Amino acid sequence: MPPATLPSLYYTVFALFFSASVLILLKKRFIARIAMSAGTLAAGIVVMLLVITEHRLPLYGAFESAVYILFVVSMLDILSARSSDTAHCRDRISLFTCIIILIVLIMEINKPRQFNQDFFMYGNVWVNCFFNLRLTAAAFFIHASVLLNTAAWERPDKISKNRSTACDSITADEKYRRYRQKKVLYRARSFLLTGIVIYLASEWSGSIWCLNWLGDSWRWSKGFFKAAVIFLLVMTSVHLPP
Repeated sequence: MPPATLPSLYYTVFALFFSASVLILLKKRFIARIAMSAGTLAAGIVVMLLVITEHRLPLYGAFESAVYILFVVSMLDILSARSSDTAHCRDRISLFTCIIILIVLIMEINKPRQFNQDFFMYGNVWVNCFFNLRLTAAAFFIHASVLLNTAAWERPDKISKNRSTACDSITADEKYRRYRQKKVLYRARSFLLTGIVIYLASEWSGSIWCLNWLGDSWRWSKGFFKAAVIFLLVMTSVHLPP
């Protein structure tokens, strides 16, 4: 693979999602959607290059992990854009998604844009499931947070001047707004629950890996333990009322 390929794709993804965010603010919805789709495609090309050249899924390392998570997040945004539950706030969802993607890409700007070197355990199916499912779960958690913030920042609709300002009309508008907000919140919780299931599947895979390697399922390193605590803290939000 040419050395300039990955940096070029990195800047392409950055430029496309930055353009999409600007276009959303300018209310150019159709062109913004094209830019986001192109950015998703560029991130997918990075993932595909990894699979072709390294013969494995994205597992570890800052660059490949970040691009894979952003690819899944952008794919989830495309799915949300097709849902009737989020029809009234698609622009905000896409804008928040672009902002998060840009923040992650900026955090990676001074880091080497290369795939992680192969580790002797990368050929183990349980190792692949453990690392890759963790990244996938993180993407689902990010998308759930995007939906949650979208619903939280929703403002009451302005009542048309032609409509009656009677108390019952205002109440009906408020009830409808809350109904739409709850639909987005329930969708966010669904993605959070899905992310939890994926994360637990990764932990189960990791326990089998540890069992086959060291003879029991509990010999985790300090780094794995810290990551597990972070995921568990994220999971607590599922017990909070919407």
